[in-house]
Amino acid sequence: MEALKKNKTLLILFAVVLFIFIGYFTFFNGGGTTTTPNENNSTQVVGQNVLNLLHKISVVSIDTTIFSSPIWTNLRDISSPLPTNTPGKSDLFGALGQSGTASSVSRSR
Repeated sequence: MEALKKNKTLLILFAVVLFIFIGYFTFFNGGGTTTTPNENNSTQVVGQNVLNLLHKISVVSIDTTIFSSPIWTNLRDISSPLPTNTPGKSDLFGALGQSGTASSVSRSR
């Protein structure tokens, strides 16, 4: 225990260096051996996945009897119409306090 107290900074320094060493090799080496996938094989796998999903979507059918049920027919639209006049400035890039009408700017030389 006494040796641990004496060499505390050395032990911390060793742990930090070890952590940096492991992090460096994990980051730059990918954590081990890496294999590059065959590009043709990977596109075939992705293509097959897309075809499987397309087949699953084309098989989906909707039960149309739900649209004749009383629950569906009793649904009511409770939305409110949007106002015809939109609030805000007509010229978004104009200065504040000016009207939205176009005005000519004259420069004196």
